[in-house]
Amino acid sequence: MLGWNETTKRAEIGQYLPIGVMGHSCRGHNDDVLVQIEMIGYAEETPWLPGGTKKNPHPETLDALASLMNVCWHEWSIPLVHPFKDGDFGLAGSSRRNTHRKAGKFGKIAGWYGHGDMPDPDVHWDPGALIWSEVFLHCHELDAAVEVA
Repeated sequence: MLGWNETTKRAEIGQYLPIGVMGHSCRGHNDDVLVQIEMIGYAEETPWLPGGTKKNPHPETLDALASLMNVCWHEWSIPLVHPFKDGDFGLAGSSRRNTHRKAGKFGKIAGWYGHGDMPDPDVHWDPGALIWSEVFLHCHELDAAVEVA
């Protein structure tokens, strides 16, 4: 779980299952996933980043997300890619309404997927129109800053 904590006034990452124990945030295909990150916030229909909108106002959440994704890249070689173009996001509902669910990319193209990109029976649509390319750019910026330091 990753998100803004109103009590501590900072972005936090919480791990609720031990490493090696399968999460169940997907309605199906949980066994096909190496890492599951639930980000606390609001899915949006217009292009967005954590810290860049009224619904998701805390830029520290982007830092936390990018840091966690970098760890996953370095530890498990999960590439910093999303199989769909920015702005093309999966909709709520089944594959009758959401072409991402039947695109055949999940399980074949390594990278990062949102609920809206998962095959049936998942019906969630978060994170919506997250600007994945900017998230990955921030990952590279943080990684470069660590290498310089």
